[in-house]
Order: sequence, then C-alpha cells, then structure tokens
Amino acid sequence: MEYKILYIEDDYIDRMAFERSTKKSMCNFDYKLACSLNEGISMAIETKFDCIVSDFNLGDGNVMDLIETIKDVPIIVITGMGSEETAVMAMKAGAYDYLTKDIQGSYLMMLPVTVENAIFRKRSKDELKKYRSQLEIMVKERTSELCDTNERLQQEINERKKTEVELLNAKIKAEESDKLKTAFLANISHEIRTPMNGIIGFASLLVDKSVGDESRKSYVEIINNSCNQLLSIINDIVDISRIESGQISLSESKFSLNILIDELQMFFRPFAEKKGLKLYSGKTLNDIDCEIVSDHTKLRQVLNNLLINAIKFTKHGEINFGYRLINDVIEFYVSDTGIGIKPEFQELIFERFRQADQSDTNVYGGTGLGLSISKAFVELHGGKIWLKSEPDKGSDFYFTIVYKPKDNTYNLEANGTIQQTNLTGKKILVVEDEDSNLHYLYEILVNLGAIVIHAENGLKAIEVCKKTEDIDLILMDIKMPEMNGLEASRIIKRDIDNTIPIIVQTAYAYPEDRKRAMEYKCDDYITKPLNRDELFKMINKHIR
Repeated sequence: MEYKILYIEDDYIDRMAFERSTKKSMCNFDYKLACSLNEGISMAIETKFDCIVSDFNLGDGNVMDLIETIKDVPIIVITGMGSEETAVMAMKAGAYDYLTKDIQGSYLMMLPVTVENAIFRKRSKDELKKYRSQLEIMVKERTSELCDTNERLQQEINERKKTEVELLNAKIKAEESDKLKTAFLANISHEIRTPMNGIIGFASLLVDKSVGDESRKSYVEIINNSCNQLLSIINDIVDISRIESGQISLSESKFSLNILIDELQMFFRPFAEKKGLKLYSGKTLNDIDCEIVSDHTKLRQVLNNLLINAIKFTKHGEINFGYRLINDVIEFYVSDTGIGIKPEFQELIFERFRQADQSDTNVYGGTGLGLSISKAFVELHGGKIWLKSEPDKGSDFYFTIVYKPKDNTYNLEANGTIQQTNLTGKKILVVEDEDSNLHYLYEILVNLGAIVIHAENGLKAIEVCKKTEDIDLILMDIKMPEMNGLEASRIIKRDIDNTIPIIVQTAYAYPEDRKRAMEYKCDDYITKPLNRDELFKMINKHIR
C-alpha cells in the first residue's frame, strides 16, 4: 500500500538526507516536501495526507501551530538532541510520536516503521470510533423495536441483554487486540533500535585510529552480537507472518537427536555459566535409535526458544533439558529454577504478541513471538506443547513429536572439521549487485588465492560466461535487476556450460526456496548472512 507523506523541514541538508533515505527505505511512500510551517499547513489543508513528519522548530513557527490546525492526520515530530521536553509537550498536544535527530542520521532509518506505526494507530482509532458508532445505532434500533409490542417485551429485553453482552465482549476483545498490536509495534521498534544503536555506534568507533587492537576486537564482537540479535528479531517477524498466512510446512530430513542435544548443550553452556547457572542435558536413546526423521530446523528452533527463555528468566540455580521416549512419542522438556509464571498467564503466553507479564517486556526484552512460533511448529509436527510452573519456583516446558526412526540404509554425515580451503588460481565469478556483499566475498576469496570476476546482474553473468574460459565456480545472487540469478543459472547451464558449479547465495531462507533453486539447475544453496566456514565447505565440495 502506498502512503501519502508530508515532510516539513526548513533545513536544506536535513531535507536532502530525508530524500536520500526515502529512496532506499521508504520507496513505497508518496512523499511531498514543505520548506516552512505555513507552506506545510497550506499543503495539509489542500491535500489529504496519511501522515505528516515535521521538524519541531521552523523559521516561521513551531509544530504546535501545525498540531492545533491539522486535527485529523497523525503527526510525527522531529526534535534535536536533548530536546525531549519539547517532544513530550508535542505528544501531550496531540502528536502521535517523535524521533530525535542524531549525527549518524539513524533516526531516518527508524522513520518508515514509525510512520507506519502512526498510520496504523490512527486507522485503528478511526475503526474503533466507527465500530462504537455502529454499536450505538444497533442498540438504539433494538431499543426502538422493544417498544413496538408489549407481548414480546420480555423476550426482546432478554435478547437485547444477550446482544449487549456479546457486543461488549467483542468490543473488549477488539480493544485488547488493538492494545496488544500497538504495544507489539512499540516493542519491536525498541528491540530493533537497541542492536542498531550498537551496530552504528561501534562501527563508527572502528574508524578511529586511536582505538587499540583489543578494543577493536571487542567492538567487532559487539557488532556481531547486535547483528545476530537483529537477525533473530527479523526471523521471528517473518516466521509469524508465514504462520498466520498458512505458508509454512515441514521439511523433514534424517539426523541424530543426540547430536542435536549435544550441540545445544555446547552452544548454551557459555550463556548459562555467564549468569552462574548450571546447564544439564538428558538423552535416553542410544546413538542408533536416536537417528530420526523430522524437521531438524524447526525442532532446533523450538528448543532454542525454550532455552533462551529459561536462561533469560532464571537468576540462579540450574536448567535441565533433553528428551525421553514414551511409547511412540518423543517428549522434550526444558526446566528451570527461574521466576516462574502466574497461573492466569500460563495459557496466554502461547498467543502471539504475549509475554507472561507485559511489564516483563521492559525488564527482559523480547518480541513476545517465540512461544507462539514454537507452538505452531510443534503442532505442525502433530504434537502438543504445555507447561507447569509456580511463581518464584521455576517453570517446566514440555512438547511432543511423533517418533519416526530413520531407515537402516541411511548414513548421517560426519561432523568433521572443515578442511583448509586453497583457491590458488581458481576463477570464481561472483554475481552480486550489492557492493557490501561483493566486497566481503572479494576479500575472503582473494585471500585464498582465487581470481575473482564480477558481474552485477544475471545478464552480465551470461555475457562473462560466454567470453571467459575455464570458470571454476559461480556464486550467484538471486534477487538482482535486469535478470535474476535463477534465470541466469538456467541459461548458463543450458546454453553455455552445464559443468560449471553454481552456488546460489541469497537472503531467501526457506526449504521451498532451496527446492526452487534446484529446479533451475543450481548445484547448491547457501543463505545470507553468509557463514564463512559453511561457504568454504560448500566451495570445497563443488570447485572444479
């Protein structure tokens, strides 16, 4: 949906920064610029905008005049650093939200989600107002009908009471849903801002020549952790969207359940020990019977979510996790000695946008989506998820899946270390339109001795393959201008050389995307953000 946005700013540099930002992050917005308060008010009167974004202090007045004049459009106020008091004053006067200017211009990155949040809140209020008006009309109509006959008076009164109760319950539910979504959007905004501040702030410190090597290492670690945190938030949002639209399915494979438990134990032990917690794992099947058929990725994500929550909400004591076989069902468990969950919240926490207590959002953070996603994944396996908990004593989470042992002819891949990669003299064509991704691939490949050739889209890649002999490997992005990577791969394999290995590297990260890539004759598939060791392992497998 395209929104009409009015941006009022009297500073030329800030207007130019806004225009540059909108081309990247607000391309679906139809925006107009005003250079003064009076010009902005005139434009807002003449044109119906979905949202107005205005600097607080302008040459011919301030945003309070705009708020007083324009009543039916959500207004977002832009304030300078240290001007939170003026922002609060504007919010009390009727502004929907505010952003604070900073040197890095990161407030412009948050502008799209802030605008959409303001529009969503405005439309929700309008819908609620409309709904209330309809309720009043319905009640009046029903009351009028009751007066028509004494004979049906008692029956009509009873029906009216029943209707009123249903309408009231519906109204309460609608208002609660609106509050939950509004709180969720505000929480998501906070959750995204936190890692973004870490990334932007410490990235700027890396270019400071006075910073020592040890500090640089710690900055890089902080940036990596912030990136992983941001990626986790994005994955949660994408997963819940796919779940609600019914676009998610199982992708079963054969794997070792014991190896999965060991990997989780190894991964989460440092996080537990950092908080002074003991982490124990339990396995009841031997190394042959534990090899099962299931969706490894979704099963791991459910256990990840439960373990993350257990560590987050436990201040002291221990955490136990593992599985046991009960008849033909595998029952998993994650137990902690944490803060526990009140009885009235124990069913609600599996709903989307919910947390055990909304006040916990500010204390512990999180999107409120993890348990909702976990419940959907478990039910997709034909299982169920439940918990037992007492406040201040801890929580025990359980879920089940059907036990499907692998057939005896299948051999699991060994978990060996990745061999050293040597690409001396190898010609590798990198097809990528994003400069940052290209620079990263160029650095790691050239350092291993490779000869890197670049094409910025699928059409250029086809031309390079026609003109260049002995290309040893192609790293192909999918989403590019002119021609996408899948179509280019199909043409190269069909018309030029079907022996050139093509590895698709893309931000599309679901099993059906991998299947589609294989249908276009690609040889392998790796998702972004790229894991260097995984990429090297894949290159070693396919390089000719």
